[in-house]
Amino acid sequence: MRLILLICLFAIGCQIWPKAPIESVISINKLYHLKDDSLQNLCPYNSNFKLHFTNTGIQFSGQLENSNIQAHFVKRDTTIFLEHCIELFLDPDGDGINYYELELNARGAIFDKVFKTNTHPFNRPENMIEWNIDKSFISIDIDGTLNDESDVDTTWAFEVFIPYDALIMDKAPSKGDVWRYNIMRIDLEDGKSLFWTAKPTGKNHIHYPELWETIKF
Repeated sequence: MRLILLICLFAIGCQIWPKAPIESVISINKLYHLKDDSLQNLCPYNSNFKLHFTNTGIQFSGQLENSNIQAHFVKRDTTIFLEHCIELFLDPDGDGINYYELELNARGAIFDKVFKTNTHPFNRPENMIEWNIDKSFISIDIDGTLNDESDVDTTWAFEVFIPYDALIMDKAPSKGDVWRYNIMRIDLEDGKSLFWTAKPTGKNHIHYPELWETIKF
């Protein structure tokens, strides 16, 4: 059974982001274990992502293989990372200061915060700045049945648009700018969290912006 959940204020079939010339596109189809910086420990589940940097914002989309799609958190800015979800990290200045984290689960629940620094403990309230993406710019597409262990699911997909004017610097990247980014998939197996990333840090967590991937515009 195919369930389509559209968290969108527009009609079905519309584009949820403005049309704009694409300046840079990043495609990612391999994830690695967070701690394995040798790039030998591949994620066993198909995971495909795209980051489109346009002249108005960032189009972040992906499709994740999952035979048992579970998502229970619905409240914004809660501990979504404790269940299966996807996370996007952006450091527009590449300096490890005021970097962005977006978490998204298959129900469309999101966690979106700006971290002032990655100094431990980095998730303390005084180190985080409110950053609320408009939920009308998020769509979820589930090929299966959510939170039903009696059947076998296939994939879930998402699309998110992040306008540049929602970011602190309130502008598109300029020629020569260098951003850092990372993507992380979290899975639960036998009650244990597994962390798969586009660029492993080789550490216990992903909050090492200096070790993320870079893109030069």
